[in-house]
Amino acid sequence: MSEQTDWIIQLGSTAAVAGLVASILTAVMNWLLEGRKFRREQRIINLTDRIDKFYSPLIFHLENMKSWGGFLKSPDGYAWSGQELEHKTDDMYQIMRSGIRFSSPRVEKAWYDWQPFAIASMLQSTYKEYYDRRQLIDRTQRLHEALKADNERLKEQYYKLVGNKNQP
Repeated sequence: MSEQTDWIIQLGSTAAVAGLVASILTAVMNWLLEGRKFRREQRIINLTDRIDKFYSPLIFHLENMKSWGGFLKSPDGYAWSGQELEHKTDDMYQIMRSGIRFSSPRVEKAWYDWQPFAIASMLQSTYKEYYDRRQLIDRTQRLHEALKADNERLKEQYYKLVGNKNQP
């Protein structure tokens, strides 16, 4: 009887240890999976913020200038009034100021290259010697292209993370 009892006790002990190990492994796996899920959700939020609060508003302003260029048949491809450019530059300045951390080095450089020429365009009487429409248009195109390229890259990352097969 004692051999049978020892065998049952040994089997029970083994089962208890196996159950404990399985419980610990399950808890560790859940903890790891939840950590990955949390980091994924944080990356999605970060990408959404970058796209919605930084890239989209800046692209909107440049696309608006481009649409006016098309409407007015501007040979440069972009058009704006002095007052409208002032509003756009002020808004873009605020977006860049609060969201520079969202920008790539290429976008940051393009912004700093563009902004003085935009100011010179608005204040031609003060910055007459610096105003050069061709330079402004070239820099506008570079900024626009840099923003669009980064935005597309970020959207690809976003759709990859959310697993949306029906992406636009």
